[in-house]
Amino acid sequence: MFSDRDVQDARAALLKYYSSETIAHGAYLISLAVGFFGFMQLLPLFEPIEALQRALLLGFFLSIFFGLVVHILGRTFFWGYLSSEVLWTTPLKESEIKVEEGTGATLHVRLHQACSCRVRQKYKVWGQFYTIRLWELELWVILFVLSFLFWYLSSL
Repeated sequence: MFSDRDVQDARAALLKYYSSETIAHGAYLISLAVGFFGFMQLLPLFEPIEALQRALLLGFFLSIFFGLVVHILGRTFFWGYLSSEVLWTTPLKESEIKVEEGTGATLHVRLHQACSCRVRQKYKVWGQFYTIRLWELELWVILFVLSFLFWYLSSL
C-alpha cells in the first residue's frame, strides 16, 4: 500500500518531531532548575511567617516543583526513546489501530502508535505522558507530606 519512500518520509518527519519534543522538554528542565534557584533566593522572605504556615507554603511549592520535575523528566525520556525507536519500528497495520468513526489511520499515526507500543514494552514506560496520571498525583501527595515535614521539623 505504501512505498518504502513513503515510510522513510514518515520516519524522517516523526524523527524531527520527536527530536524537537526532546529538546523542548530539556529546555523545560533547565527552566525548572533556574526557577528552583530563584525560589531559593526568596527563602529569607518566609522567615517572618509562623512556622506551621511557612512549612505548609514551602512544602506546597517544593512538592509542586518536584512533581513537575518527575513529570517533565518522564516526558523527556519518553520522547528520547521514541526518537531512537522510530528508526527500527515498522508501522502497525491499519486494522491494529483503534480510530474514531469517520477517521482513518495515516502512515504517521500507524508508525507513531507502533513506536509508542514498542517503547512501553521495551523500556517499561507506563504511559505516554500526555496527561497527568494517578501515580503522579500520589507522588505529589507524598512529596507534599515529606516537604512539609522537612520544613516544619527544621523550623522547630
